[in-house]
Amino acid sequence: MKKLIALAFLLGILLSCLFGCAKDPNPTLRYMVDGEVFFEDVIEEDSERFDEVRELPEKTGYIFGGWYYDDGKWEKPLELTVLNGRVENKTYTVYAKWEVVELSFDKTALTYTVTGLLSGAGASVVIPEKVNGYPIVAIADGAFKDVVTLKEITIPNTVKTIGEHAFEGCTALEGVIIPHSVTAIGRYAFTGCSSLASVRLSASINTVSAHLFKDCTALTEVVVFDGVTAVGHASFAGCSSLSSLTLPKSVKTIGTAILSGSALTELTFGGSLDTWSRVEKTDFANASSLTVVRCTNGTVAP
Repeated sequence: MKKLIALAFLLGILLSCLFGCAKDPNPTLRYMVDGEVFFEDVIEEDSERFDEVRELPEKTGYIFGGWYYDDGKWEKPLELTVLNGRVENKTYTVYAKWEVVELSFDKTALTYTVTGLLSGAGASVVIPEKVNGYPIVAIADGAFKDVVTLKEITIPNTVKTIGEHAFEGCTALEGVIIPHSVTAIGRYAFTGCSSLASVRLSASINTVSAHLFKDCTALTEVVVFDGVTAVGHASFAGCSSLSSLTLPKSVKTIGTAILSGSALTELTFGGSLDTWSRVEKTDFANASSLTVVRCTNGTVAP
């Protein structure tokens, strides 16, 4: 009997050691790509630290946009220094983000310029603020020219310039928000965007470039905020559906035939009649339906 008790006691100690003294799992950083494990970085000694995977994933028609703790929202990029500072015995998971725009890197300025659209892009495109920690500051000349599948694009607040012909011929483009960071938009940038219905141009832009919205046949409303000083030649020519155009009191010059071929009959000016009289303009209403300029203190013929 004593032998049985002793045996049971020893067995209890053994089981207690097996289950109670089991070593915690090693800290692991798991890299996920499109729902599959791409790589696992395991810390096996106290002196080790997590290090970013050496071989980056590739996907036809896309550019790898970095590793993120959150899948889909892409608000929390991988920061190994932060992770190593609070590492615990558990599994951390990060996810691969894919970008759909083609980029050019300026090694001197340490900035990116969007130069085109990749084959993996869909109808709705979001341009990221940064790639590899460096900002995207420009959209190049002709970057999206004649991309007829593009319906909507989101431009980040890091972008400062949009080049000439950037979106020309994007016939399916319905929506675009031009952030306040953009200070210049090149000529013909939105020419022929026949599905574009409304546009708001911020005060950061000094000039509405020539032919900017030429032949945007679905365009019904344009608001140009105070701060714009010049409206270029034929900037709204061929906008056959245009029913509302507001120009701010800051405008000093208006080019020729800005409304040629448009259906607009009334232009709203944010300044007084006296201010309007000092605006430099020659044949700006040529070949248009414009009959009235409505100022803050009265109306006048164009």
